[in-house]
Amino acid sequence: MRDSIYSAQVTGSVAAVFQNGIPLHSPGRRAKIHSVDSLIPNSYFRTNSTVYVRLEDGSDPRQSVMRTSPGHVVQLYDCHYTIFEGLTVEFGYTGFKRQGAATHHVTYRGNTIRSIINQGIQPVPSYSVIERNLFQKIGANKWTHAIYTSTPGIVIRHNIFEEIAGAAIHQFKQSAMGAGKYEIYGNVCRKPRKMTYPTSGGGYYVDMIIWEEGSNRIYNNVFHGEGKRRGISLNSPNNLVYNNTFVDAAAGIQFYGQYGRKAGNRVCNNIFLGCAGPFVVWPTNALPQTLDHNLYYSTDGPPQWQRDGVTYTEFSEYQRAAGETHSRHADPMLAGPAEPRPQPGSPAIDRGLALAEVTADIEGVRRPQGAAHDIGAYEFREEIARARE
Repeated sequence: MRDSIYSAQVTGSVAAVFQNGIPLHSPGRRAKIHSVDSLIPNSYFRTNSTVYVRLEDGSDPRQSVMRTSPGHVVQLYDCHYTIFEGLTVEFGYTGFKRQGAATHHVTYRGNTIRSIINQGIQPVPSYSVIERNLFQKIGANKWTHAIYTSTPGIVIRHNIFEEIAGAAIHQFKQSAMGAGKYEIYGNVCRKPRKMTYPTSGGGYYVDMIIWEEGSNRIYNNVFHGEGKRRGISLNSPNNLVYNNTFVDAAAGIQFYGQYGRKAGNRVCNNIFLGCAGPFVVWPTNALPQTLDHNLYYSTDGPPQWQRDGVTYTEFSEYQRAAGETHSRHADPMLAGPAEPRPQPGSPAIDRGLALAEVTADIEGVRRPQGAAHDIGAYEFREEIARARE
């Protein structure tokens, strides 16, 4: 031991180190860990046959469950039309790693993908379906994600993402592959975990990064930010962001204008409840966008909206500037944080825009159940409300 740095002798390769299932930050350029002396809290470094670790609280690793991994868990070579179902994929550098561009049409269904230092699935084979998986305890910095993808024809539905350092879903540009036009729906993002590095901005990242390709449909998702993580960052055009519910996000939706204007997004029928920052982050060079039929409510402090770089704290002023004629600032009257469905009398009921792209809610319940579509991820059902009484 030296200044809370502990060491152990190891044999074989070490691609990742974990403390109680949480990845320690790896050596290299991301956090500039190039020697034992440059270790940061929650990181490791290897030299010859010795692994050095520095835990966040300075504790002795013998008080924790420590694990190492030699590499990826599952590597795919020409695995066309393959189904991975009901597996536990854990303690690796990458969970599912596609080796080479040939693999396509893969289904990942009902798996647990956890304790991964790099990416849960990366790259995602083209024309793949990722459904009903649990992604947990992945990454240590903002470059490590549950799903990191740029290939065409991807469906991501009904997954749970929790304790992810980077993003739950990061879609990035690869124009030659024809990415974009993704279906992302029915997912739940919760239990945000602080990044080891970098720690600027409070140390928390964003749940979905939708960048460059555009024309994606993102609907019926629930984001539990706990006042720490942002919901969606949009830096691509013509996305449809419909019927999502944001609960205590650090910010709801961010139009990212730094790298040029990405216009034509439609944001409708969403619930934004209790955001710690602006419900909408809308910089000066991110016009035009279309927002309407959204329901906003601040539970702690004054509400905030941005539009064309201007911050508004009065909804009526923002509404006039943004043209959200049918949106409201009112308590959505949800059942609770763990199950944010509307209760009787909620202003979300029958106040949504009828959208051909959203014919059911997060649970598969047909929309509408009443006179019109409801706002948010859940459609109101009288029988569930009565069962709660």
